Amino acid sequence: MSADEIRVKMRSIRRDLRANVKDMVANASQIFDWKSYVRSFPWSSIAVAAVLGYLLVPRRMKVVAYDKATLESFLREKHLVAAPPPEKPANTVWGTILPVLGGAAVRIGTSYATRLGLELLSQLTQGGAASKVQPPAAAAQSVPMKMRF
Repeated sequence: MSADEIRVKMRSIRRDLRANVKDMVANASQIFDWKSYVRSFPWSSIAVAAVLGYLLVPRRMKVVAYDKATLESFLREKHLVAAPPPEKPANTVWGTILPVLGGAAVRIGTSYATRLGLELLSQLTQGGAASKVQPPAAAAQSVPMKMRF
């Protein structure tokens, strides 16, 4: 075989290859097109749609009516009945005042602890050494505290 014959043969193979690739692309797009299947197989498509519709639609629910006593016994058996809420104690003066005083005590304590922490932090940053830091009791005695609510 001569070089010219090989070139001619390769040219025809390339031409055929381009045509074959175009056909393959068209066929591949047709494979994923569901409308082409419906056009080609209309009765089979209807049958498949009917079977899928039958399988996807849920069955009817059976409604069973029970009387009140049966339902209550079932709920007690399964421990699904909530216990009645406990009775609230009568409102007393102490029952009203103690939560208010407790909240105030928490706020005062938080404010005091925050103030001590800030003082210690400022002494650490100003002095630079941990040995110069006063203990919290001494710091509380030397600096008067102002309480804000």
